[in-house]
Amino acid sequence: LWAQVQVASMPRHVVFTQVVGGSSGAADTGRIMVGGDFLAGHDTVTWLETDRAVTLTNPAGEGWLFIADGPDGVRSLAVDESGRVVAEQSGGAAGAEVSLLVAPLSALSDAEVAMMVDPSLVSVSHTTLDAAGEPAVASTPAVWDHQLGAFRFDLHSLQDAGAPGRADWESADYHNWYGRHDLTIDPCSLGSVSVPLALHGTNGLSWYITGGAFLFRDDSGEPLGLPVQISKNWHGEYWYHAYTQATVSGDAPTTFELTVASSKWGEAYAASHAQLSLVGWSDAGGHWQESALGAFGESITYDPDLTLNRAMLDDVRPFLVLADRKWNWTGNVGGADFLRYLSPDAPGAVTRLGRVRTLARSPGPNLTDVVYAGITADGHIAAEVRAQLGATDDLVRAWYHLTYTFLEDTPYERLAFFQVAADNYADNLFTQVAYGDATGETARREVVDHGTRGYADDLDRGIPLTGTAPWVLMYDNARDWDSLPEHLADVGFVVRHFEADIGGTVLTTSHINVHRTNNGASQYAFELGLPHEEGSPWCGAPCGGETRFVPAGSVVRATVEYLVIPNDPARYYGASDHLLAQPMETWGTSDMMVHLAGANHLTVSASVGEVVRAHPVEVQADAGAVAAEITLTGGAGYVPLTVHGLVRSDGWTLWASDGGEWAPVGGEVIGDDFWQAVYEPVDDTWSLTWSVPNRGETTERLVWEPAG
Repeated sequence: LWAQVQVASMPRHVVFTQVVGGSSGAADTGRIMVGGDFLAGHDTVTWLETDRAVTLTNPAGEGWLFIADGPDGVRSLAVDESGRVVAEQSGGAAGAEVSLLVAPLSALSDAEVAMMVDPSLVSVSHTTLDAAGEPAVASTPAVWDHQLGAFRFDLHSLQDAGAPGRADWESADYHNWYGRHDLTIDPCSLGSVSVPLALHGTNGLSWYITGGAFLFRDDSGEPLGLPVQISKNWHGEYWYHAYTQATVSGDAPTTFELTVASSKWGEAYAASHAQLSLVGWSDAGGHWQESALGAFGESITYDPDLTLNRAMLDDVRPFLVLADRKWNWTGNVGGADFLRYLSPDAPGAVTRLGRVRTLARSPGPNLTDVVYAGITADGHIAAEVRAQLGATDDLVRAWYHLTYTFLEDTPYERLAFFQVAADNYADNLFTQVAYGDATGETARREVVDHGTRGYADDLDRGIPLTGTAPWVLMYDNARDWDSLPEHLADVGFVVRHFEADIGGTVLTTSHINVHRTNNGASQYAFELGLPHEEGSPWCGAPCGGETRFVPAGSVVRATVEYLVIPNDPARYYGASDHLLAQPMETWGTSDMMVHLAGANHLTVSASVGEVVRAHPVEVQADAGAVAAEITLTGGAGYVPLTVHGLVRSDGWTLWASDGGEWAPVGGEVIGDDFWQAVYEPVDDTWSLTWSVPNRGETTERLVWEPAG
C-alpha cells in the first residue's frame, strides 16, 4: 500500500487530494476528513449537489463550501455525526483518488459558488500567438483540474508558434521574441466572476527556463497588473506552472494576453523571480526560489527554509560574463545570509528564522518584488526581508530591504542583519576584502590563512561605515581551477539606508563586523550590525550597561544593494555604457566598487506626489491627471522607477526632461514592452514600474493621457 497527499492553495480556496494504490485491499478507497473548531456552530447543512457539493453555515449565513471530485469510480461526500466532512472514492481500476475543495463562502459570490460546483457554466480557452501576435495554433479549451480547483491551460511552446529550436542571441530579434498566448474567459450567464487559472507548459514557454518573466496585458499591449505566481523545474523534469485569478465582468467574453519575456523586456534585460522546484535533483526538496536577469542561467537563488543548512541566499552568478561560452551559465560566487543571531544561552548555535512565509508581489519583468517573513525560534525577533532584482544591462544588482522588530529583550552573543559571504556558504577564495564610501577606499585587508571561525577580537565588531554610499567588497578570487570558472566576479554590498531605533536611540550610521569563516579554506565575511562598545554607552539606559543587548520594541530598518561585479573586461561582453567607460585598471579592484556606489547613489525630490524610497525609486501618486513629478539625480545601469497609488493601470505616459524639451520616455522594442504593472488589492490601486537609464539629473512626469 502506498499513499500520496497533495495540497493546492489558491487565493480563495484550498484543495486536498489523496491518491492510494498498491496490492492491499485498502488501496481501493481514498478518504479525506475535514473537521475541527473552524466548523463549530456551522450546523446548517445545505446540499448543492447530492453526495458531491455541500455548504455548512451558521445562523448568520456564514460558512464553508465543500466539493468532492475525482476520476471515475464511486465517489461520495458526507457530513458525519461529529460534524466532520468526509470525502471518499472507491472502486477505481488502479487504486483510488479523491479531491476535496474547501472554500470560505465569504470569499465567493453566488456566481462563483455555482462555477465551483459546475465549471461548465464558464467557458475558458486559449489561442497560441506567434511573435507578431497573430494566431499560430487554433483555440484550445482549458480543462477543469479537480486537484487544483482551477481551469488548467496546457500552453504551447515557442516552437509550436513557429520559433526555431533555439535562440540565436547574436541576433537582436531573439532577445525580444516573446511567448504570447491569448486567454479568453466567457462567464456566459453568470455575470461577474473571479476565475482561478492554472497556466502549465514545458520549458519551451521561454527560450531558456532559468528566465521567463510572466505578465498579463490588455488588447492594446498595456500591462494589467494581474498577479501571477510562478513555479518552474529543470531538474530531470522541465516545466513552468503559473497561477492567477482573473475577475471578468458582464456576459461578454474577455480576452487578455499572457506574455512571457525571456531575454529582454524592451531594451533592458528582464528580471524574473519564481519558485524553483528541485524534483529530480538529489533529495533536497524544500522551498527554493530563483531569480535571473535574461535567460542565460540563474542569477541568485534562495533557500528560505535552509533546506541544505547553508544560507538563505545560495548560488549567485555574474551576468554577461564569458565563462565557457557566451549567453550561458557562469561560475558560482555565492552566498549570503540574513539575520545571524546567537543567544548567550546557546553561543555555539545560530537561532534561525522559523515559520518563514513568502509573498510574491511581482515576478518581474522590470522589478521583482518578493517578501520573506518569519520569526526566530526563540520568539525574540520578527524579520521581514524584501528582495528586489531590477531589469538592467550591466550586472546583477539586488536590493534587500530589511526590517527586524525585537519582540523581547534580546541579549546576544552575535547579531548580524546581513552577511556576505555566509558562514556556511563561502567557498570562493577571495584574497582581498575592503570597505569605504563613494569617495574611495577606507581600509583593506588581505585574507590570511586563519583556519578558524568567529571574530579575531572585539576590534572586528562594530566598525562604523561613514560617508556617502558606504560599501564592502570581497575581491581578487584565487579559485581559478573550476570547469565553469568561479573567479570572474567580485561581490559586495552598498548600504543605501540604515535606521536603527534601539530603545529610543536612533542610529543612522551603519556598522559592520568582520567575521572569519572556514569552508574548506579561510575566508572573511562582512556583517551589517550594531556598534560594539563595552557597556553600550551609545544606547544609554535602555541597554542597561550591557555590551550586547537590544531592548524589546527596538526596530532596525536597512536597505542594502547587493552587487555581483564582473572583474575582467576581456570576459565581459555586455554593452553597459558606464562599465565600458571604466579604465581597464579599475576592473577587479575596489575602484570599481567606488564607482558603482557613487554612480548609483540616487537623490529624489517630488513636486507632485511623495517620495517613498530612493533605492530603488518609489513615489506615491497624487490624484489627478499628473500623478507624479520628480527630479532624479544619479544612476548606473537602469534605475527602476515605481509610482504607487494609481486608480487605473492603463493610459499612463512617462515623460522626461533634462532641462530642455519634454519627451516621452522610450524603451519599447515591440509595442508597450517596457514597463510593468502590479495590482495592489489592499487599496484597489495599481503600481507601475519603468526601467529608466538615468544619468545626471532628469525630471520625470507621469501623465494620464489615454489613446484616442
